[in-house]
Amino acid sequence: MVFMLAFFSRFVKGIQSGYSDRARTERFALFSRELQPTPGKRVLDVGAGQDFFEWFPFKDRLLVLNLLEWQGRRTWNGREVPHVIVGNGCRLPFKDQALDIVYSNATLEHVGKENWQAFADEVRRVGKSYWVSTPNKWFPLDVHYHLPFFHFLPKGMQRWCAKAFGLDAHRSEVFLDTDLLTAEDLRRLFPDAELVAQGAVIPFNWSAYKKP
Repeated sequence: MVFMLAFFSRFVKGIQSGYSDRARTERFALFSRELQPTPGKRVLDVGAGQDFFEWFPFKDRLLVLNLLEWQGRRTWNGREVPHVIVGNGCRLPFKDQALDIVYSNATLEHVGKENWQAFADEVRRVGKSYWVSTPNKWFPLDVHYHLPFFHFLPKGMQRWCAKAFGLDAHRSEVFLDTDLLTAEDLRRLFPDAELVAQGAVIPFNWSAYKKP
């Protein structure tokens, strides 16, 4: 039983990996189409994903913010990451409307439900426009553990299952405190935003964005 669950998780992860790559590419294309970044615009990535840095064409205009120095590095695939900021997405070190675009992907669900509002308020305060993406709570497959309905279990049971079934230790530390959001949550947190879904029948991801 333990082996089968761990195997199933890894099997689904392998399938989902290619699908996730396509989903990210689609998301970047939507972001680019709606917010139209240019060399003259200052862009902040809150949560600092390497995928976005790799894709973003104007790297000298990109500010990268994370709780820790950017995953321990200031270079990525031989490219220098010019502007790394250690900070908290709930207390952004910028003046009001100081940035042309604030971008955040798969970060909001990790700040804690009690900090959702502070995170959203800061994004809206410092950005003339913004794009915030997060997995859909009602999607049946857990996006971190790759197991169906795992994220609906109580946190204590999630922790027990992660240990008992030998799930990836890194995920156990990073993802067990995840609080996934619904479309209604995003509408409440970002009342001036438009929402776009990814996924056919049940969206697996929501993005809230505001144009300049």
